[in-house]
Parts: sequence; C-alpha cells; structure tokens
Amino acid sequence: MTPPSIDPAVLRRMPKVELHCHLEGSLRSSTLIALADHHGITLPTREPRWLYRYHDLAGFLAVYEVACAVLRTASDFALVTYEALEDAAMSSNVRYREMFFNPTLHPDISYQVMLAGIVDGIRAAEHDYGIRCRLIPSIYRQLPASAALEMVDMVAAHRSEYVVGIGMDGDELLDPPEQFVAAYAAAARAGLHRGAHMAHDGPASFITTCLDGLGCERIDHGYHVVDDPALMERLREAGTPFLCATPTPPLCGWPSAFDESPVRRMIDAGLTVILNSDDPTMLHTDLGTEFDKVCNGWGLPPSRAKRFVMDAIDAAWCDASERAELAREIEPELDRMLGLRTG
Repeated sequence: MTPPSIDPAVLRRMPKVELHCHLEGSLRSSTLIALADHHGITLPTREPRWLYRYHDLAGFLAVYEVACAVLRTASDFALVTYEALEDAAMSSNVRYREMFFNPTLHPDISYQVMLAGIVDGIRAAEHDYGIRCRLIPSIYRQLPASAALEMVDMVAAHRSEYVVGIGMDGDELLDPPEQFVAAYAAAARAGLHRGAHMAHDGPASFITTCLDGLGCERIDHGYHVVDDPALMERLREAGTPFLCATPTPPLCGWPSAFDESPVRRMIDAGLTVILNSDDPTMLHTDLGTEFDKVCNGWGLPPSRAKRFVMDAIDAAWCDASERAELAREIEPELDRMLGLRTG
C-alpha cells in the first residue's frame, strides 16, 4: 500500500534543522551582482537568471569561486549571512543551521574580521527570525595541504562559540583525503568536530579514509557508498550520518532522473540520511523544497519526514543541552503538523 502523500505546505512550514549548507553558495544572485559592482569585479554575466547556470561540478566550482571573490569586508559577510539565514527561516522554517564557509578563498580579508562579520549576521538573523546558526570553516582541497593546516591552526587560535568544527570541500578527485591527515589531527587536538565532503564523485574508499584516517564523524554527501555493500552495512549499523542534497549528484556524474538518485538507494538501505539544501541559491532550491521532493516524490510516510529532522538534531555539533532544547521545541510541532500520534 502506497503511503499517503504529505501536504507540501506542511513539509515547507514544519520546523527543520539543516547541517550542510555553504554560506558562499547561499548568496542571492542580486546580492552577488551588487557586491561585484561595488568592488569593481567583472562577472561572466550580470543577468541574474543566467549567473547560476552550470552543467557539472567544475562549472559549479568556477561560479562558486566568483561568489567568494565578491566578499571583501566584514559588512559583506554580515549582509550575506543575514540574507542566507533569513531565506532559510522564511522559506523553510529552519530553526537551526550549521553553515560552511571557506576562509582560504577570501585572501583579501583576515579570518578574524571575516568571522566577526559572519557572527554579526548570525546574531541579527537570530534576533529577527529566531534561527540559530553555528559555523564550520572548510578546507578547500585545491590549495596546498600546508594551507589547510594553517587554516586549522588559525581557527584553533581564534576560537569562537559559533565555530563547532571543520569541513573540507572542492574537487576530491584532484586532491584525495589522505593529503590532509595533519590538518585533521590538528583539528582533533583543538577539540573541533570533523567532517568532509567525500565520495560525491570519488570512490567509496574515500569514505573509509575519512572515517578511519581523518577521524570524521559525519559524511558530507558520500553517494558512492552504494558501490560498496560491506561499507554500507558497516555505516548502517553504526548510524553514521550522511548529509545529503538531491541536486548535487547530477553535477557529479550521477543520472539526472530523480528516481535514480543515490540518495533514494541510501534511504532504502537504512542509512542515516539527513536532508540539506547544500548551496540553496546556486542550486535553485531550499530545504522545504527538498523535503517535498524526497517525501512526496518517493512516497515516504509522515513518520519518515519527522525522522529526517530528528536525525539532524541528533547529528548536530552544538552541545548536548542545545540539542535537547531543539528536540523539546521541535518534536511536538512535528507530531502535530504531520498528524502523528504521541504518548
């Protein structure tokens, strides 16, 4: 029997937690153009509807680097952070988000100034919309491993209550994870949580390297796990969180047909899949849209929609008391909105 569909408006309005979203990938195209004009930066196009168009990961990363280039001042970072969190709260009722940013892709501004601007944006958005946010400085693989270690040392030297861990992104085939063992060891010594983008276009073996060699606690993307049944079973039993976003696999060579998404195979296999928007403006999506696509597109029941959110709370890198507070706040709302029985 096919589970009943869930009202898309309910899926959009229900409270959510998001753990995989890039600040630079959340820039409104109009804001990117305005900042480029302000700083005298030439863009490939000034037409908003054409700015975020690409056919593969390389094309996406080229535009992503342009988005990074327009952020030059603390006020730039405050603005785009506020707008990103405003969009998440208003479009999808996101209550808590962990957001990546790439310090090494902004060489014209110091880490401390950049962080201060981002924190200003976080505080303003929390005041206006009630959304909380924590930060994950992310290593960009295409820079030398020494730059990754320097970045981690910088993060450790200027600790902030808003910074909860480190991540790693970029083209993993060009620079595999074993190059960054020293940086991740330094992050562990500093008490930072650790994650990495892995096996979105690289082999499943990269997941094993990141877990066993880098000490990663969560898997960002990880779609090629479906190629290794033994690894998939290991991670199913461990309950290892996979932070997935359905628009990403087609950029990495996966079939474009939604029903052929590796995310569906991961859900069907019982992995702990958590839904995310990844780069919402650049990928033309938001978290409410992702919940509707996955839950109604694949006929999932209301209880599974709730589980996506509760698993995200469990996997969040805020402290245990804040996770408990989020669960107390969100779970009754989910039960009521999704018509789930309680008690």
